[in-house]
Amino acid sequence: MESKLVSQYESLNKSLMKMKAEYKITPSKFLLKNIEYN
Repeated sequence: MESKLVSQYESLNKSLMKMKAEYKITPSKFLLKNIEYN
């Protein structure tokens, strides 16, 4: 049970780190998306 939670947390953490890295690499794309929505 505990190990399952830990692995879920680790995978979530990895995906968050990936999102942060992608955001750093392509901030202009995110800005363009925000402008389109507004």
